[in-house]
Amino acid sequence: MKIYLDIGHGGGDTGAAANGFLEKDLTLKFGLYVRDSLVRAGQTVKCSRESDVNNFGTTASDAIIGSANLANEWRADFFLSIHFNASSNDKSGGAQFIYSHEDEKGKALCEMIADEYQKAGQPLNAIFTRV
Repeated sequence: MKIYLDIGHGGGDTGAAANGFLEKDLTLKFGLYVRDSLVRAGQTVKCSRESDVNNFGTTASDAIIGSANLANEWRADFFLSIHFNASSNDKSGGAQFIYSHEDEKGKALCEMIADEYQKAGQPLNAIFTRV
């Protein structure tokens, strides 16, 4: 399986900030951990970034679209975008995992990653797809 990981934010786009943490740093650390785990499991993985860079613009939507276009060009079987929200409201804070549209295997993989994330004691905001 070819898996494309969109590791949210980077460079001058810090994403959310809370408690001394920047979203871009957390998504990078978690995204590379997911990449390494998938590679050890025999999957082929490509990432939108592997360092603190921003390849696609200043908004999360621009970045997701840019990453999705590269994933399509690479003919990825699965696309996962990783984001972490900061909020004092429990309903809007936590991780967001966005997966490929209408992909049941991808959705299952996304749910497995989210389950492991929650087992580590981290809050989950949403798992969803975007058309």
